[in-house]
Amino acid sequence: MDDTREERLGFIEGQFILTSQEIAELMDEEEKEMESLKDEDKIAVIKERLEKYNDIFTYLDEVEGLIAELRE
Repeated sequence: MDDTREERLGFIEGQFILTSQEIAELMDEEEKEMESLKDEDKIAVIKERLEKYNDIFTYLDEVEGLIAELRE
């Protein structure tokens, strides 16, 4: 049968939550790797990636807010 709007929004929200969890795991791995590094160039690359992950988190938060608005 056809999914209701609420069900579709719930599915999308669930996907964003899973994506956020996966990104958090990647960030943890990157931070652990960075702790063991001495090479400043490699550390800088990891810090750049961590900044990009944070940008993605910000985007996901904005989308979750939009989903909440759509549910109203």
